[in-house]
Amino acid sequence: MTERSPEDEARVRAAFERLPERTKLILYLSQVEKMSYVEIARHERIFLWQVRRHMRRALRTIAMARE
Repeated sequence: MTERSPEDEARVRAAFERLPERTKLILYLSQVEKMSYVEIARHERIFLWQVRRHMRRALRTIAMARE
């Protein structure tokens, strides 16, 4: 794993904070709580495709902040 500078960390944090609240929650449930997409969909009472869309948005936003 590569080391990141404080500026890199700040950019990722800022990108995360700009995400919509539900997207942040879904990313948290996936990455921290280790819930599957199906579990998240049931927990949040949304369709599986919506979980995928939120995760795609979150991961793309954070990846762009790391560049």
